[in-house]
Amino acid sequence: MTGRSMFGWSLTARPIRPSSRWSSTGHAQSSLEQNQARDRGGTQGNRCMAGAMEPEGRDAAGKPLLVRVSGSSGGDSHGSAASSSIAVVVGSTAVAVAGSFEFGLSIGYSSPSQLDIMRDLHLSLAEYSVFGSILTIGAMLGAIISGSIADRASRRGAMAISDVICSLEYLLIAFSQNCWWLDIGRVLIGCGIGVLSYVVPVYISEITPKNLRGGFATVNQFMICCGGSLAFVLGTFIAWRTLAIVGVAPCLLQLVGLLAIPESPRWLVSCFSRSICS
Repeated sequence: MTGRSMFGWSLTARPIRPSSRWSSTGHAQSSLEQNQARDRGGTQGNRCMAGAMEPEGRDAAGKPLLVRVSGSSGGDSHGSAASSSIAVVVGSTAVAVAGSFEFGLSIGYSSPSQLDIMRDLHLSLAEYSVFGSILTIGAMLGAIISGSIADRASRRGAMAISDVICSLEYLLIAFSQNCWWLDIGRVLIGCGIGVLSYVVPVYISEITPKNLRGGFATVNQFMICCGGSLAFVLGTFIAWRTLAIVGVAPCLLQLVGLLAIPESPRWLVSCFSRSICS
């Protein structure tokens, strides 16, 4: 569209185009709307997929991560291993409590043999009272050194040392001719049972599992009572020298059994730790 003004100039009318700023803004708005529409479509698709997979996910969450396979070979091998472990624990405890039986036998020895010893060796009541009570002094000495012996010579070694001491001293009492032999044998037996009173329950507690530890530890006290009762019963029927020979039997049985039982695992670990530190 053209025209002429009053001054003779020609005017041309041109169509008005939107500026670039407004055009780019409109393009950005359209792109934003397209992205929002695309996101809405993707969200709906994800919801559909999640709805399809939700039951499967719930089923998977309800299943355990570890499933025990009920195979005959695996179950039999596990059962046989557990049975053999329990058998080892029972056998080792039986050997260890032979020392507890020796403890009770030594305590009960002096009661039934009093009259025969006083008559045969011509002891006074005061001399025999020393023989009967000196056992506790030896037991105190043995209890003092029991921890060091058990740590240095192992649990089995400590029981073996106690068995040798008690066996020799019972033989000394069996062939004694005066009160000095009796007293020496009695005090050394006290040392032996003082060590046994410590190392036997320690060994039992270290080889037994925690769910069986209390039950196995009570066997220690039971065998002490059985040893004392047997000494009193046998002492009413047999001579005091024969009763002293009977006192050697639990020591010999334990010495033989110590060759077959394992060492305490806790002591082995402590030795390994000390060797590493050194």
